[in-house]
Amino acid sequence: MATLYCRSVFAFKVLQLRSSAFKHLMDRTNLGDRESGLRISRHCCHSGAKTKRWRDLKALGDKTRSKRPAYSWFSEICSTEKALSWAEWDELRNRVERDWSVPRGNFESQAMLACAELRNYPLGRSLMNWAQNNSRGPNLVTLAKYFRLCSDCPDECPEETVLEVYEQIRKRHSAFDVLTVTDIVHGLCRTSLWRESLPYVQSISVTCDRVPPVIYGDLAAAAFAHGDQQFGRTQLDHLVSHHSNCNVDGSLLKWLHSIRMGDESEQEQMVHRLLCFVRDNATLVSRTVAEEIKNWFEGRKDEEWIGTFTSNTPEGNCRNCGSRLEDIQLCDSDFEELKSNFIARVVEGSDIYLNTNPNEWAKFKRFVDRTAPYSVVIDGLNIAFSQNKITNSNLHLAEQIKVDFGDDRLLTT
Repeated sequence: MATLYCRSVFAFKVLQLRSSAFKHLMDRTNLGDRESGLRISRHCCHSGAKTKRWRDLKALGDKTRSKRPAYSWFSEICSTEKALSWAEWDELRNRVERDWSVPRGNFESQAMLACAELRNYPLGRSLMNWAQNNSRGPNLVTLAKYFRLCSDCPDECPEETVLEVYEQIRKRHSAFDVLTVTDIVHGLCRTSLWRESLPYVQSISVTCDRVPPVIYGDLAAAAFAHGDQQFGRTQLDHLVSHHSNCNVDGSLLKWLHSIRMGDESEQEQMVHRLLCFVRDNATLVSRTVAEEIKNWFEGRKDEEWIGTFTSNTPEGNCRNCGSRLEDIQLCDSDFEELKSNFIARVVEGSDIYLNTNPNEWAKFKRFVDRTAPYSVVIDGLNIAFSQNKITNSNLHLAEQIKVDFGDDRLLTT
């Protein structure tokens, strides 16, 4: 039986997949560049910039005052200073609130945010000590960012200190916004009390349309780190079902580590589940994750494996072993959903008169329903445009396709 090949819908699916993959790669590339830049910046300041002190920072502020926002200056300080005295924090706050019009009370939270992003624990600790010495004390945002900072620096901040900060938050506040809950969950998931984060997630799932994806990632990583692979897989399923373009490398690395630490007799089955998860969700993994998978296979004692990093041909064949990658298979329901979304958003859109009109569109649909199915659909205008001239070349192509497909039906538009 002849099959209907809808060129436009298929092209839209391919573009959608490529756009999704490209966005995911760009997000990962930008993140990697940013992380690398931070590491380089901190490395340079720790090795060659220790002689820069407070007068240099004040000169930096004078020089860039008209060009850069206050947050940019916080980042500069976080990457060049280990700690500031209370007097230096007082002077910095006064200068920032005066020269950059930062609202009073927001200085501590913005400065702590910069410390948390750059993981500068000594500077963040001195900021917290200074904030607690003030009559106002640190606000909730500052405490939450400090909690995140402490949990991200286990070599400098032991778990006991992390949980002490959590107790301050829990005792002093009872209601939290989504951003604060995100920081609390992030911090708890890096401690032995990671399951205490679940009530916070439940609270925002009731009030928000959807839980931020980073929370699912943190829960999955914590579950894998503590050996609960079933719960970790559930959180990853939630993550990819609601946020398909999210970075799951951290969770996958924890999953692999959990597999290595588990029973050797079950490792092969667990790795197979991980690979199926990556395949079924079209997950783009980083080279770090790929190397861990490669190392697991090469480290097997019962079988000999050799892993090779390669690429695929445009046809989808591996350049190393020649195997063909699996094609994306669409079931009928997926195709109908894709087709209806494409028609509603692209063809009809918010204003159908931009592309067609209701009568013309209804007439075309009746024509397709009456004459379908087709094996091939040819867009004559696009073919003519690709050849840079209006000719009957589309008819020549139609004749060729007719020869190739025999008696199958052909529609030229």
